[in-house]
Amino acid sequence: RGLDRQWGQEVFQIDLASPEASDPARLQVEPARAGSQLSERVNRVLKTLRAGKATYAQCFVVRQGTPAEMHIAQYFVEDRGPGTQSYPDWMQAIHKGVLSK
Repeated sequence: RGLDRQWGQEVFQIDLASPEASDPARLQVEPARAGSQLSERVNRVLKTLRAGKATYAQCFVVRQGTPAEMHIAQYFVEDRGPGTQSYPDWMQAIHKGVLSK
């Protein structure tokens, strides 16, 4: 929802505020968009992450607030190490710190 419209235009070649942006088929990261350095950069990152791997997961975009978000939410994992705070605990500590100033 809060994605910069210019970023969306460069990566997807679509206005994210338009009705057609709600179609997941229109929000494909690959292939890189001709003439867009940002799109090429995103695709280079994907290529680097996939280098040397015979198989890899497909990259797709899921818009916040759509039914697809609820479908993939079960796969989200909080990367928490020993002795570290959870994300909500960390956000609460940041919030308290800001309020105390």
